[in-house]
Amino acid sequence: MCGIAGFTRPDRNASTVLRRMMAEIEHRGPDDDGVWIDDQIAVGHQRLTIIEPVGGDQPRLDPVTGDLLVFNGEIYNYKDHAAALRDAGVRLRDDSDTEVLFQMIRLHGVGPALRRLDGMFAFAYRDGASGVVTLARDRFGEKPLFYAVMAGQLVFASEIKALRKHPVCTAADFDIEAIGQYLAFDYVPAPRTGFVGIEKLMPAHTLTFDDGEIEIEAYWDLPAGDPTQPSADMPKTETEAIDRLDTVLRESIKSRLVADVPVGVFLSGGIDSALIAAIAADYAPGISAYTIKMPGDGYDETPIAARVADQFGLRHEVRTLTDADVLYALDRVEAKQDEPFADPSIVPTYLLSETAAQGVKVALGGDGGDELFAGYINFQARKAAAIMAHLPALTGKALRKALSVLPPSDRYMALPFKLAQLSQGFGQSEYLQSFLWMAPFDADARRALLRDDVPIQQSLHPISEWVRQHPSRGPVDRLQRLFSAFYLPDDILTKVDRASMYNSLEVRAPYLSEDVAAFAFAMPERWRVNGYTTKYLLRRLAARYLPDDVVARRKHGFAIPVSGLMRGPLRDRVSDVLLDTTNPIAGLFDRTEIDRLLSAHMDRREDHRKRLWSLYCLFRFGKNTQREVPAIAA
Repeated sequence: MCGIAGFTRPDRNASTVLRRMMAEIEHRGPDDDGVWIDDQIAVGHQRLTIIEPVGGDQPRLDPVTGDLLVFNGEIYNYKDHAAALRDAGVRLRDDSDTEVLFQMIRLHGVGPALRRLDGMFAFAYRDGASGVVTLARDRFGEKPLFYAVMAGQLVFASEIKALRKHPVCTAADFDIEAIGQYLAFDYVPAPRTGFVGIEKLMPAHTLTFDDGEIEIEAYWDLPAGDPTQPSADMPKTETEAIDRLDTVLRESIKSRLVADVPVGVFLSGGIDSALIAAIAADYAPGISAYTIKMPGDGYDETPIAARVADQFGLRHEVRTLTDADVLYALDRVEAKQDEPFADPSIVPTYLLSETAAQGVKVALGGDGGDELFAGYINFQARKAAAIMAHLPALTGKALRKALSVLPPSDRYMALPFKLAQLSQGFGQSEYLQSFLWMAPFDADARRALLRDDVPIQQSLHPISEWVRQHPSRGPVDRLQRLFSAFYLPDDILTKVDRASMYNSLEVRAPYLSEDVAAFAFAMPERWRVNGYTTKYLLRRLAARYLPDDVVARRKHGFAIPVSGLMRGPLRDRVSDVLLDTTNPIAGLFDRTEIDRLLSAHMDRREDHRKRLWSLYCLFRFGKNTQREVPAIAA
């Protein structure tokens, strides 16, 4: 795992600029670094050594042809491709996945090579003959890649803060319209970032840069199976389907255990990570498992994780989350965070990664299980979505007003909190409701929060546009695909990548192999959600490995008690940030409304945990960027 940075049209200051960019992402690859600069391109690579410690140096260059590669990630099936390349007469310089990828692209071309890969990656390839530069990102967006095309140059890097060390990106303004989207999602959906002119390359896409012109296209999409009409090769019986899922998942886990350094597993109390741990123990007996013990009623999953670890003989390390840990983790995350992002679970994920990094360099995680196998509570609530769509939005407002008089609870997913979130979907299209249920602010709340001249129209437009381009295959399938296209890459995988890379730890996601995804999206709906049982087939597989109470356990997010923390150890921190009028973005907001939310929550009159945390993270982003907000056009 590594970090990459580069730009075209280098000048005499290229070396200095490139080194500044690389310094911003050194945490992604502290083991080694390398640069290449010629008259067309400057590229740099920060290396975290996982495969082939004595090989795999980058940038990878053919000095004769000028072909060039910088690559961040892992190719899990690289050994199979290495054998195929040798059979085709290709001489490999070493046994690294970097060399295999480089030679695959040279032999087959970028597109055909990408379609053969099982891995997580982001890379830049320069074709020596044409000078064309191609950027590419993995299928689900496990690895990030940001870019800008300004002043005829292409600039790219693994993180935004590296881009902003390049002269053409340093003065990039806030994207004011993206703020409205952030307040609806808690993140900025790709390709936007929060800065004008700096974008995220979408998952499963390539960007080609040729003489100042770019072309972006998809090289892969989620399998187009129809849950109402399963394909001919789909198993006919449930038992056969469980066998097939067992096979593809075991193969994915086995391939993701391959490394030349120690590997561990993240272990919570849910079936996703527990199933991975159970299978991994077959291939790597005594593998280390890492768990965060949460404080607060309803948050701690440690007892279940400990039972699973004991059952499978795992070396189990538990870190207890304290108030001091929260402050410590926030300090470190906020110092590096360079985009608007408000998922509070990045805090325990950072601490989990830090703990694991003391013993291993690679960890397996359960990310993707909820999206591919329909695990969120949203899938249970779908049957009520049609009813909610026909309820007037005023009904939702009335419900929230009634709930506001109840004493607030700091419990995980307290009933008043859940009802208030659900009410935000009243009167809205079924496909929008799940995102409104998770939104920190509905449309009216966003409008009340921001100045009248701040543009926030169509904040959920990315969802509507996606639905327009993708015909429905049923409500469960559509919701799975929406989560996989938005929430998974822009929230879940962003959180895991940043938290782990800030600790120089690589996290691999077995559920996100192409074979597992192909099977998951080809299943009939009854094997995804059966009645009110989510992850139906995955639970049936888990029953072969795990105790019944673990298999039957309801979905539990990796959450910290934000509500209570903001009234306790984070009280001054949150208040100081939100009340700081010198913050570059403070002027966009109605100060009276922020004061109202803050005082109502701190005085325990109302529960505004989600709204205040979202605002806190946005204001921290604004403070960190040290940019002035551009004037809003009349």
